[in-house]
Amino acid sequence: MPLGGLTVDLLASGFIPLRPTSHPLSLTVKPPKALLRAADQIQKKAAVSSEGPPGPRFPTSEVQESGNGGFVQHYSTGDIYWHQQSGANWVYGAILAKYIQRGGPSGRLGYPLTDETGCADQLGRFNHFQAGSIYYSPQTGAHNIQGQTLGHWRSLGSEMAYLGYPTTDPGERPTNFERGTITTIGGDLGDHFDASDSRIIKTGVMHIDGAAANGWTELLISSNGAWHYKGSMRSTGALSYDVVMATLLKANDQAIAFVEEGDVEGTFVWGGNRAHTWDLRGVDVRITDNWELWRNARAETKMTVAFGAGDFLAILGSGLAVIGIVVAHILSPIFGKPKLKPCGWVKQRRFDHHTGEEKEENLYLWVPEGDTCPREP
Repeated sequence: MPLGGLTVDLLASGFIPLRPTSHPLSLTVKPPKALLRAADQIQKKAAVSSEGPPGPRFPTSEVQESGNGGFVQHYSTGDIYWHQQSGANWVYGAILAKYIQRGGPSGRLGYPLTDETGCADQLGRFNHFQAGSIYYSPQTGAHNIQGQTLGHWRSLGSEMAYLGYPTTDPGERPTNFERGTITTIGGDLGDHFDASDSRIIKTGVMHIDGAAANGWTELLISSNGAWHYKGSMRSTGALSYDVVMATLLKANDQAIAFVEEGDVEGTFVWGGNRAHTWDLRGVDVRITDNWELWRNARAETKMTVAFGAGDFLAILGSGLAVIGIVVAHILSPIFGKPKLKPCGWVKQRRFDHHTGEEKEENLYLWVPEGDTCPREP
């Protein structure tokens, strides 16, 4: 744009001042190439109605610098950010609010790499950024996740895995999720592990009326689908018995049963096994898929002796009116699901997104079979 005439003092060699003269000068200020390119890409992005937030959109600002070599233009329904390394991408709604809260493009996340996109479960939304992601679901709100925590979560299957969506932001270690946490064991540079929401059921010693036999059992189930069922049954007298122990979880019209069967020898049998013990574990997606159901289900354990062909079903049917009971001792790990090794309980500070309160909980730590536990139980 014209700036008008400017007075220029001309100096000759030797610093002898000459008569001042006036020369008209006209300057044209041109936008930098990066701004022109950003504006072009942002306008093209905004013109595609199938991308970005639904409904009409109109600009509410000029294209402006947003830090670290990038640009942004604000619209009535969201923002379009552009950077030469990431291109132009929409950020809007709850994810935009979280992005701005976490520092926007000048924060740790950097510029967006994607438009806001629907998650695989068709419930949540996400944006990927240069140094992390923000995930949103109606139940948890928007939270960002980055670094090794993000890598570990993705290795489990992201929002489709048992942990679900994040419920806290980085800086609140461990990072909380709907059904567990991802925590660092061994300091800030230690390995990352997922700790599962879990439930344990212990019977203590059980006795059977009319039989010289007793037993106990302990069942641990976790939100990652892992289960650990162990116990012992024994004859305490002269007689031998066939024995069965069943722990049932019952809720509404569904039930799941973890069962062990065997035989114990009385003192009439020389050299026989007085006790039958077991220590079984596996992984089953039906536990994960119905975690809230099994987490709060009513538990019942039954032990019987000298059972015949119909007694096993009688135990499972006792107090149940269901079809299709899952039996754990034939519930070997589903094909493609590796066994998990139990490593013990860890105390974690967890934020309950339902109540808005933080509390300390005991979660359970599992690692793949063959790996070393970071902390032995």
